[in-house]
Amino acid sequence: MGGDEIPSAGVLTAATGLDEAGSTCGVTEVELLVRPGEAVDTLESSASRVAYARAIAETADEALFAAREAVTCIQFHLRVCVSNEVTV
Repeated sequence: MGGDEIPSAGVLTAATGLDEAGSTCGVTEVELLVRPGEAVDTLESSASRVAYARAIAETADEALFAAREAVTCIQFHLRVCVSNEVTV
């Protein structure tokens, strides 16, 4: 899974692509907001983001595009519990 798309809750085991994200043209900052070993939930609001990127450009649209491009470089690796139920 890439960018800030977290389709299910779990524990972050790793995040890769941060260097690539930071080298995206116009990007000034990329930060992982959750460290490996910490629990993450599905993306429901800005407060539940696991990473972000900031960028500068000649226009706001170009800066937004660059930041979004940067975030798509990040891969989140999660340990997910599929079910707590026992089935027979």
